Amino acid sequence: HGVWEALVVYKGSFDHTVYERLDDGSKEGFADLKTVDDRRLTPGDVAIVAQPAQIHPFIAVEEGTFSITVVGGHYAEERHCVGVYVAIVVFSH
Repeated sequence: HGVWEALVVYKGSFDHTVYERLDDGSKEGFADLKTVDDRRLTPGDVAIVAQPAQIHPFIAVEEGTFSITVVGGHYAEERHCVGVYVAIVVFSH
């Protein structure tokens, strides 16, 4: 993102994982990631996403899930979205 985010669940729930990137990002389609937060968020829960741990997929687990996101500035012009089908990801312990 290039900025911090605060995610607050308003209704429903979603699974949210935050990763810290351990490599330098120089290899296209590869990321060495360490999990720093992994939980199911429900109404009232807050997740903070900030550098260096700003990679965070989330999946709604209920129909009608809504969240509020507060962002600490403008998103970076160049952002990378990586799907399972386009990247090799290594999870470090």
